[in-house]
Amino acid sequence: KHVMIVRDKSELKIFQQMQPISEFKKNADDLKQKIEADKSERILAHEKQGITKKLVEEIIPLAYFAEQYFTNKEQIQYCYGSQQYDAKLFDVDGDFLNYIEITEPHLGYIDSQRNKDLVSQCKSNGYGMVDCSDDFDISRLKTSFEEKAKKKSEIEYEKCILIFVLSYPTFNNPMPTEIDDVQAIKDIIKSHNYHANKVYLYEWRIGSENKISQIK
Repeated sequence: KHVMIVRDKSELKIFQQMQPISEFKKNADDLKQKIEADKSERILAHEKQGITKKLVEEIIPLAYFAEQYFTNKEQIQYCYGSQQYDAKLFDVDGDFLNYIEITEPHLGYIDSQRNKDLVSQCKSNGYGMVDCSDDFDISRLKTSFEEKAKKKSEIEYEKCILIFVLSYPTFNNPMPTEIDDVQAIKDIIKSHNYHANKVYLYEWRIGSENKISQIK
């Protein structure tokens, strides 16, 4: 019996093995391409069904952040579950360095409904956070960032790198340039104290120049 990729949790097992960052990113890109190659898979993925939510909100941004921020000497291991971190970072010899927690604040219901509408109208082949209009405004995410930042500040992270992800739309729009809005989000994150080694804001979008800002 054929099992759809987005419904198959075993597809995430490869990320749960300790591996070089470059290999981790390749595996993330390969899985994304496998899903995009099939229309029925894309429709489910566009609605973030199955493993897609983990792939889009954790694994892919983690892979791109790690490649951009760390050296290729480190190794990474994705941790699937309810623990207070999403990945472990190791040195070239396999010795533990840090935990990594990655979080992407968004307005879940609104984004989900928009994605479903786009699928039904056949306006997009991609998936993730999507907006086909020209009036994307990241200011709508400020409340979500405030709620998420407050929640994360109340957690006792140990030996952990905390990464907030600001994910831009993926549907043929230029990268938004609302500098004031981005600064406002940075200020929201900075307004809280975190029990983490380091805190970052990662502005990212596949195919664009991604920015890493250290908050703590």
